[in-house]
Amino acid sequence: MLKRLTAGVLALAVALLLAGNGFADDKPAKDKPDPAKDKPEKDTPDLLMKDVVKAINDLADVFETVKDKATAEKAKPKLEDITKKMDKVAERAKKIGKLSKEMSKALEKKYKPELEAAAKKMQSIVGKNKLPEEVAKELFPYLLKFGEAAQGIGKALGLDEKEDKPDAKKGEEKKADDK
Repeated sequence: MLKRLTAGVLALAVALLLAGNGFADDKPAKDKPDPAKDKPEKDTPDLLMKDVVKAINDLADVFETVKDKATAEKAKPKLEDITKKMDKVAERAKKIGKLSKEMSKALEKKYKPELEAAAKKMQSIVGKNKLPEEVAKELFPYLLKFGEAAQGIGKALGLDEKEDKPDAKKGEEKKADDK
């Protein structure tokens, strides 16, 4: 669920960006603490999820400043920094490894509101103004790289696996046996 929500945020951002929708000119909050700094010795899935939520919000904050080619150029170093941080989170996720179903469900329950809020924030930002197509094309690689890192995190933690669902054929066979 977490991977689908994160991927949904990114897919929405990419779709709106390529469709020519743009961003507002508000500045990102610089007084937010960076959980990637000051890491305790033992990394946890909780810390990873906090960093993912922060990265999505940071991405939205940077895209919020982009309105033309000049502001896109100014945003590129910040976007590069965010994608590098996501790559580091993906590496940390590999070290933690696959989570149990119980841990996955607990993380989903705990972080779903924050991930949904980040998705709404990104959606709101990308839907505000028109962005020239050439600018959107310049920024697309950063969104793509961010999305790839997010997928890597989901895969490393086992969040990308489908939940066990009843087999449709078995259900049909059971109905046939009941007749």
